[in-house]
Amino acid sequence: MTIEQLYNVYLRTRKVTTDSRQVEPGCIFFALRGERFDGNDFVGQALEQGAAACVTSAAAFTADSRCMVVDDVLAALQDLSVREIIVLSRRAGNRAEDRSPTQELPDPAAIAGEGSCAAPVTVDSYENILSHADADVIVNA
Repeated sequence: MTIEQLYNVYLRTRKVTTDSRQVEPGCIFFALRGERFDGNDFVGQALEQGAAACVTSAAAFTADSRCMVVDDVLAALQDLSVREIIVLSRRAGNRAEDRSPTQELPDPAAIAGEGSCAAPVTVDSYENILSHADADVIVNA
């Protein structure tokens, strides 16, 4: 599965999760690794619960067409986020069928977040996304 195919799966429900307990039918499960858990251990469970796709770094799922096996699951989540931001930024004045997830990212004025939106993994995502727009991330803790 390519990132383009994954984005097409995302367009069906626009639901993603990194928590296997929150998997809903049709969503995409990203199997992140943490200090106390490994999301790869829950890929099978997520598929049983109806996940339309899983992004994992576990080679054991290479043969499953519902899985995208990558070296870096967080980077794949960030890549999907970038594609969605591009589409949303182009929405004004464009029909949905004319939008392309590969168009260049416009210069953002600002992105703000609070609470869990300021968590380190989210800040890392902002930095990755904005690196494509030659912008800075300023964290005000």
